[in-house]
Amino acid sequence: MVQLPTVSEDDTRDEVTATPVGDYALIDFGAGRKLERWGEYTVDRPDRLAAGKPRSLPWTADWTWVGDAGQPGHWEPARNGLPREWTAWIGDQDVPCRPDSHGHVGLQGRDIPCAAWVRRRLEGCYDIEDLRVLNLFGGNGFVTAQALNAG
Repeated sequence: MVQLPTVSEDDTRDEVTATPVGDYALIDFGAGRKLERWGEYTVDRPDRLAAGKPRSLPWTADWTWVGDAGQPGHWEPARNGLPREWTAWIGDQDVPCRPDSHGHVGLQGRDIPCAAWVRRRLEGCYDIEDLRVLNLFGGNGFVTAQALNAG
């Protein structure tokens, strides 16, 4: 078995990925919200780490999460007939997008740089057959799928 060096969260927390990445783009953020493009749809959703002031307001989104902290929220479509599920191409795979009951769309934008980081480490390994990866709290499976795609 090959042991990779342990990497602290501090080494990866501030990893930045310029967008767009495939069908994903971070359009704007601030005041505890993000405006993102997932495939052909834009989503306005909460994110407690989205600090500062948005670059431009008002935002126009296909799906908007409405809810107060500590209270159940819901998604509001901008028009009738919007699908509740679609796919976006990110990295080298189709990612299902489903607005869920927590204000997420399945994949988190922060999963993209995390998956890229994992993939870069694995693609550089010369003894990949003996390598094992433990993805605690596997989340939506995107990071795990990218690890598998790396070998």
